Amino acid sequence: MSAAARSEAPLNPTEKWVVNFDDAQCVASRNYGTPQKPLYLVLKAPPLGKVMQIAVMRAAAGGADEQRDARLTIDERPPLDVSLLAYTSKSTQRRVNMVNLTIEQFAPMRQALSLAIASKGLHERFALTSMDGLLKLMDSCVADLVKVWNVNEGLGPTTTLRSRAMGNVASFFSSDDYPRDALYGDNEGKVRFVILVKEDGTVADCTLTETSGAAALDAQTCAVILKRAKFTPAVGLDGKPAKDALSGTLRWKL
Repeated sequence: MSAAARSEAPLNPTEKWVVNFDDAQCVASRNYGTPQKPLYLVLKAPPLGKVMQIAVMRAAAGGADEQRDARLTIDERPPLDVSLLAYTSKSTQRRVNMVNLTIEQFAPMRQALSLAIASKGLHERFALTSMDGLLKLMDSCVADLVKVWNVNEGLGPTTTLRSRAMGNVASFFSSDDYPRDALYGDNEGKVRFVILVKEDGTVADCTLTETSGAAALDAQTCAVILKRAKFTPAVGLDGKPAKDALSGTLRWKL
C-alpha cells in the first residue's frame, strides 16, 4: 500500500462493537457501513494459541473462493504482507475476506487507531477506538472458554476429566481436499489448530493456533474438520460424556 493510500481518512464506525460470547467461540464485530449496505470488521480469538483472525465482511452476490496476496497496515507501521482468503459465507450470504495474524503481529492492535487492508478488490481503512478495552473483554471471553471446554496449555492430562476426547484428525482428510488455489500456487505448510469437542463427539468450533502462511490451507483445515470430524467424547469425573478441547497439527504437502 502506498503512503498516499495510508494517508486517506479512515472509515468511522456506524455501530458499537458487538462481542459474541458464544459457548464455543469469541468473536467481535463492528459495522462501518449502513443497515442496507453493511461493512463489518471482525476479530476472532482462539481459546489457546498464537493466531488472531481478522476479517472484512460485506454484502456480495457471490464469488468463488480465492486466495490472494494482501497488505495489512496498523496505524503508520510498516505494512505486513499476508495471505488473504476471500469466500462467500453460506450462513450469512456475505463476502468474507479473512487473514490470520500471529499474536506478535496482532499485538499493536491493542493501542491502534487505524487498520488498513488492501488486496484485489478490497481497499479499506478503518478507524479504531477503545481497542484495549475490547480486547480485554475478549480475553475474558477466552478465559470462560478455557474453563468450560477443559482447555489446558499442553492439552494433555487434566484433573477435570477422567479421559480426554480421542480421534485421528488426519483420517478425515483425503488428497481431494487440497485447495485448488493452494495447488496452483504450489503452497505447502503446517497448520496447528484447537478444536472444541462436544459431549456427543461432534466439533463445536475449530480455530487456528499457527498459520501455514497460505490462507486456503488454513481455511480448508477447519472446514473439513467441522464438516466430517467425529470423536470419542471425553468422560468427566462423574462418568458422563463431557466437553473437551484437542490440539492438532496437519501438514499439507504436494
